[in-house]
Amino acid sequence: MSEMETTRAKSFEKINKDYNRALRRLAKTPIEFETRKISDFNSGLGPGSMDGIAHLIETKDGGTLVSFTVLIHFTAYGLARPVVGEGLTCYTGTFVDRTIPASIIVKNVKMGMRRKPYFLPCVEMPSFSAKEVLKKKTDWNLLLDNLNNDESLRSLLKKLPTEKTIYGIDERYQAGKDKSWNYGLNDEDDNYHTLCQIVPLGNKTLIATRHMVSDPKRIEHAVRAINRIRDHIVNFGLDGFSRGRIPQPWAKDVIELIRHYSASRERPLTDISSEPIARHEVAPQTTGPVDTESQAACPSCSVRIHEGEKYCRSCGADLVPKLGDNLCPRCGATTYSGMKFCGDCGISLIQGEAASCPKCGADTKPIMIYCGECGHPLKA
Repeated sequence: MSEMETTRAKSFEKINKDYNRALRRLAKTPIEFETRKISDFNSGLGPGSMDGIAHLIETKDGGTLVSFTVLIHFTAYGLARPVVGEGLTCYTGTFVDRTIPASIIVKNVKMGMRRKPYFLPCVEMPSFSAKEVLKKKTDWNLLLDNLNNDESLRSLLKKLPTEKTIYGIDERYQAGKDKSWNYGLNDEDDNYHTLCQIVPLGNKTLIATRHMVSDPKRIEHAVRAINRIRDHIVNFGLDGFSRGRIPQPWAKDVIELIRHYSASRERPLTDISSEPIARHEVAPQTTGPVDTESQAACPSCSVRIHEGEKYCRSCGADLVPKLGDNLCPRCGATTYSGMKFCGDCGISLIQGEAASCPKCGADTKPIMIYCGECGHPLKA
């Protein structure tokens, strides 16, 4: 083995040792790792030359999580040939066998002089404003209140670093005595760093976090936070099918990693689809007796319903489909009176006074973001 390969191997072993030490109270150790290339993933977690290590973490309470840590390799100042490896970004996630009403993101929102993490709905708007969503509680639900009221959970997320400084290298990977590289989580939402994504995927929910590896011990906070979020989702108790959009592309990489480990353990995730699953999708035919209660759910609150019921016994939503005006103004999916959100795209269905497009005069609704005829933006 060359000197370069030896130092790279030592870098991997050090990260793995640090993770085992950090998770010894939570997970079954020792935790083994495998190396992965950035090119294995779709969203581009970093430059293609980077690689990293993947872990399958089995917790002592019976849970299973995956993590992927991106490593950056460089020749540090004063070293001619050996390559030093530093952990850069850590992605951690798991699936929960429950669904939630819509996608949730965690953003560091500046309130006063400090930034604090808040659980927010994944709201479609021309320019996302976490403060505005939090202030108006746009597209809010009870699960969001439960998560935001858990101060211990938010404290764990607050401990996840969003920036890291690497000394002895610049952003071009050039070594030098006085060089340094400040690296932070990339977001397009006015620098509101996305710490966590919670996405309904059929009859499961993805929980995924990310943080900068300024201290390898921080993975303990990520795992503890994911476990608390999982408990909230289980206690919320929604069954049935729900699908939300993925706010940040790195969540897809966590899904791929879960699939990878699931396949290696001969437990394929056949119920997770890469395409949106509509709440009103017809269940596949079976050869045995059909349990209608397990296949029917309220499109508004997802509580199981009985065949023939016209109104949900939990939230009172009208369960009789009505076509025509009761189509989603954004995606055209069938909606039901009483629904607050579209089951396909998640847009708010709360009605107001009718309006018209200022450009072409076509009829519009206050919930529409763009005109359905000419595409003119309807929101300032």
